[in-house]
Amino acid sequence: MDLSYNFLQDTEPSEAQLEMLMREVAEDVLQRKKKADANFMRLIHHEVKLASERYALLTENRTKRK
Repeated sequence: MDLSYNFLQDTEPSEAQLEMLMREVAEDVLQRKKKADANFMRLIHHEVKLASERYALLTENRTKRK
């Protein structure tokens, strides 16, 4: 049985083809989610580091003024 399907075909996909398409889409979405989550966590850690550095500079400058 041919499980490949092209959306340009005039026929609807069979149940087996549709199941295969949906499985492939789900796998792709999960991979993209993992990558997006990792990038987001990297961004959060970077922003926290920058905020900590800014806070340290601000408190250092306030201490020098006194």
